[in-house]
Amino acid sequence: MPNRILKESLVRDARVDKLSAFEECTLYRLLLAVDDYGNMDARPGYLKSMLFPSKEGVEVRDVAAACAKLCEVGLITLYEVNGEEYLHCIGFAEEQKLRHPRERYPRPRQAPNVPTYGQERSREDVLEFLRNSVGREGGL
Repeated sequence: MPNRILKESLVRDARVDKLSAFEECTLYRLLLAVDDYGNMDARPGYLKSMLFPSKEGVEVRDVAAACAKLCEVGLITLYEVNGEEYLHCIGFAEEQKLRHPRERYPRPRQAPNVPTYGQERSREDVLEFLRNSVGREGGL
């Protein structure tokens, strides 16, 4: 996995200041786990397994709620490709200097070469998706 560059300005970002400590931790772990374009599978169970693989006390619903907050404040957005849900860390790719970028997750069809998306989902849409996804694993 490539190294990630996190800019110091992230700690002064007003959007980050709106997050709880757990939500901020989720953001940092997400920044380490996304592909080189800032994209990742958005299924809450998958996110929990990738972001907190051995952390006791962290539930799928906790990760889903944190991701909903990250969407609400404009740090990530959800999109769908072929019926599968993915997330994108807004502005991620622009901050990274990669020699040989690798894409592990598909980009949205409406913007195949540009990692900023115009059709962001509302908080209600995000919560509905996350609730439906988590419903099988313990509810949100």
